[in-house]
This record gives sequence, structure tokens and C-alpha cells, in this order.
Amino acid sequence: MNFADAHRMTSICDDILPSRGSGGVVPGCTIIGLNTVQQSERSVALYTEKVSVLVRRIHAVRPQAAIVAGLSTNPAGGPVTAQELARDILATRQLVSGYWLNVPAPGIGCPSCREPDPQIAVQMFALLAKSLH
Repeated sequence: MNFADAHRMTSICDDILPSRGSGGVVPGCTIIGLNTVQQSERSVALYTEKVSVLVRRIHAVRPQAAIVAGLSTNPAGGPVTAQELARDILATRQLVSGYWLNVPAPGIGCPSCREPDPQIAVQMFALLAKSLH
């Protein structure tokens, strides 16, 4: 049991892949974020595959962990559309507990980011509202 669990706290961690250190460790957290899937969001098939693999790997070690998949309106590698983000959510919503949305701006954490465009997120939510009703 980790410190947060022992004190009835919620801990949120990023999934740690072998390429990011520690040889593919599943963190002992209440909620685990899938940050690395953001770079795949332009392809619904690739995004779904990556989310599926990571969810299976995490739940094999921490079956009760809540998993949230990352999405970005400004991922590395070029622009993404609201339609692509909405398709990713619709394809994976049965696999995860939720999503976190990144709207990054150029800076230390994202030196190659373009200027943020929050309108992509607004359009994505509008598309999801139409699709889910």
C-alpha cells in the first residue's frame, strides 16, 4: 500500500513506459494517466491500439486503477482536428474511465508546440454532444 492509499488520498500518476525510464513500471496510483497516447491521436486505429495495450498492461497489475487517456489539441508532429479527437474518444470510451485534455502552448514543457487553439476542444465537445445524443 502506498502513502496515498494508506491515508485515503487519491494519487494521480502518469503511466511509465520503458522508453521513459524504469523498464515499464505501472505506478501504484489510484488514477493512472496515459500521456504517451497523445502522439497517436491522428489515427483512430493507432490511438485505440495503444490505449488498449496500456489498459490491459495496467489492469493486469492494478485491476482497480482508474485510467484516463490523454488528448492534446496541439500534439507534437503537426495539427490535429476536432473530428480526430472526437473519433478517438468514441473508439476508446469503453476502455478508460475518462480523459484529460491538454491545450499546450509553446514553452519549456513543449518547445515545438504551435500557438494553442482552444477552439479545437470546443468543436470536439460539440461533435461529441451530437454523437452521444
